[in-house]
Amino acid sequence: MYEEWITKMPSSRSQSGGAVTWISIGVLVPICILSVLPIWILIISSVASTESLASFGFQIFPSEFSWEAYRKIFAQPDFIVRSYSVSIAVTVAGTLAGVAASALFAYVISRQNFGGSNFLSFFLFFTLLFNGGTLSSYLLISNFLHWKNNLLSLIVPLLISPFNVLLLRSYFRTIPLSLIESARIDGASEFRTFRSIVLPLSMPAVLTVGLFTMLMYWNDMTQALLYIDQQYLYPLQYLLYKLTFNQSIIPQSGEQYTGTIASPLALRMGMATIALIPIFFSFLAVQKHFVRGIMLGGIKGD
Repeated sequence: MYEEWITKMPSSRSQSGGAVTWISIGVLVPICILSVLPIWILIISSVASTESLASFGFQIFPSEFSWEAYRKIFAQPDFIVRSYSVSIAVTVAGTLAGVAASALFAYVISRQNFGGSNFLSFFLFFTLLFNGGTLSSYLLISNFLHWKNNLLSLIVPLLISPFNVLLLRSYFRTIPLSLIESARIDGASEFRTFRSIVLPLSMPAVLTVGLFTMLMYWNDMTQALLYIDQQYLYPLQYLLYKLTFNQSIIPQSGEQYTGTIASPLALRMGMATIALIPIFFSFLAVQKHFVRGIMLGGIKGD
């Protein structure tokens, strides 16, 4: 009887696991569909005709398609390419500098034998709860540093995120201390230890923080709203914001080129779709490290 019960255990466990799997699929698939639906409506609305949007509003499948919004956007390619270039330059420079600064800061406060670790950790955590506000930041960047209409004003204010630093710090503390001590015995400096041992072992967390930082820079509009007045320095998200209130910000020769007037709503959706493309492919590139970086970085609560 006991042997018969033992032989039946794996099958019951497999049946239970299969039921949980199917329940999870049944719950998660509708959630995934609902999550993708807004993006689908965004893309479809950008190729819907003016009459379709005016008569039926947002639809999953519009009654009539039109490419007039994209024709107007790309009728003056220099205009959109310039904003794209500003956004790409700010995002690439900000992501590289932000990940490097966050990783170095996190490594310092992850070393418990460093005397100032607790103070710097408290200083970092304090900024999560309190900050100087928009006015002080504006006065610092505009009046003291004189970075108005300068790309540095789009990069430096977002350089370090306390959440990213705490995530990396928790991940660094999961690395065995014996590896770091071995490197020290072999004569490696702290920076060499960080670069050759800690950083390669922390790639899932570093890529996750890199994705967070990239999304923050690419989607940011607030810094441009505060510090950018020159149109040739408009990043893509700020251009989309301006387009929401003023369609004429795109040169009017686009309408003369196409012979028709594009729907303002379709024009905005087209700009939003264009802004979505780099982030979509960037997420696909690092998504396999995303969950692992979050979970392993959050193992410790210290």
